[in-house]
Amino acid sequence: MLLPEEPTAQAHLLSWERRLLLEELASISLALGREMAPPAASGAASEPLPLSQTDRPDRNALVSPWERLRLLHALWPRLDAALEMRERHPDSGIVRQSRLTPLPHTRGDAELARKIACTPDGQKAWLERNARPKNALSPPETARLPENRPLPTPDTLANRFVVTLLQTLEAEANALASLARFCAEEAEAERMQTVRGGAQRRLRSETLRGLRPLTAAERSLLPAAAPPLRYAPPYRLLFQAWLTLDAPLRFDWAHLPLLRLPSVESWRLYEIWCFLRTAAALRASGWQVVDGDALRYEANGLRLCLQTGRASRLRFLPASIRSAPARTASAGDASPLLELFYQPLFPSANRRLANRTTDAEDAPILSLTHAMQPDIALRFRGRLFLLDPKYRTYATPDEGPKEADARHEESALQTDIDKMHAYRDSLVRSGQRVVDSAWCLFPGSAERTKTIVAYPSGVTEQPFGTAGIGALRLRPGEAPDLLASLITHWLETQERR
Repeated sequence: MLLPEEPTAQAHLLSWERRLLLEELASISLALGREMAPPAASGAASEPLPLSQTDRPDRNALVSPWERLRLLHALWPRLDAALEMRERHPDSGIVRQSRLTPLPHTRGDAELARKIACTPDGQKAWLERNARPKNALSPPETARLPENRPLPTPDTLANRFVVTLLQTLEAEANALASLARFCAEEAEAERMQTVRGGAQRRLRSETLRGLRPLTAAERSLLPAAAPPLRYAPPYRLLFQAWLTLDAPLRFDWAHLPLLRLPSVESWRLYEIWCFLRTAAALRASGWQVVDGDALRYEANGLRLCLQTGRASRLRFLPASIRSAPARTASAGDASPLLELFYQPLFPSANRRLANRTTDAEDAPILSLTHAMQPDIALRFRGRLFLLDPKYRTYATPDEGPKEADARHEESALQTDIDKMHAYRDSLVRSGQRVVDSAWCLFPGSAERTKTIVAYPSGVTEQPFGTAGIGALRLRPGEAPDLLASLITHWLETQERR
């Protein structure tokens, strides 16, 4: 039985490190997407990706939020149609307001009788009412009394929700337009100004003008506190759009306009970042991506498509032969093609495969024990090199603040290294081992700690040891040179064989 990990086993990213991590997710994806861009039509110039971003941004670089901009632009026509429908059939409530009412038109309730009997104005109005000629068409102007009357009002939770939605859209469209101009994307800036102008126009409508937005407490009660958001068609559409805009993919405008994934756990985000960092290390080592399904072009732009339980792949060729056609790598193949997988699944050898083959080159890679799924795998000339991100510090007793916690961290390191042994020794093709090396990636702590855990301990000539097992520190804000060196060491060793 697997017990949950203790909190001391987890690492922690500082706020600026998390922002930098998110920025690198966008910039690395963009750099890979540029290389994978489909060829332009004959005679047409190649269309650049819409993000104005350098391949290697510094910490203060800005990332134009293309996906968010496109989302707002795509949603606005539907929002505008729903808002038009809402104006024709707005939600309304009842409020009691005091109005000066001509005496004949009053309701004659107990409150009116009290005012007539107890106030000079009431007695005067009563006398004037009785003294006027019977054939008078209207009562005298002075014969009016204040009376509470129920009146319709647009000040409802549903309408105040619409105000909140429109104010949010207006502010975000304005920020996106400013950022798009900074990134020299004038067409996108104009699209966002259109959305901003439409939101402002709708806010000036008669049934929304002057209404205050929802408070945080009122937002938490939606939609239960406002039935129209569930049942009335225009309000229901607007609330669905609100949920879409508030989905996990959002942008944090507090410090820098950076991508934010609030619903993704830090350890999961670290895994994704390590995968893209590995791709960036390959590019730094002279490889270029040629295709793959981890990144996909869609009508709205470039999308990162990493799927858990189903391997996502990028394929690379050396930059010197980038124009050569890609071929599928297999065991024993001399092709320079290199494949990078995200969470490939290797089934158990006990499982009966429907299409089992006896051809050694086409035989599947299996686990001798149970099914295994490392986070990152490189396949080059039929051999596998594995990387498994672990969101840990791996503190040792003389580095950690508390000896007990440090012992737990050291134990976590041993457990993870044992898992790397299992990867290396259990994955086979036709009974032969296919894994050359299996290493952990870990962020460590904010203070500088160990950078390499190699077996046997690394020396100047062999910093990564000779066992093919180890752990490498990889943390946002620190140079990823060690990862590039480890990958280069792997590939050069494979080339010499």
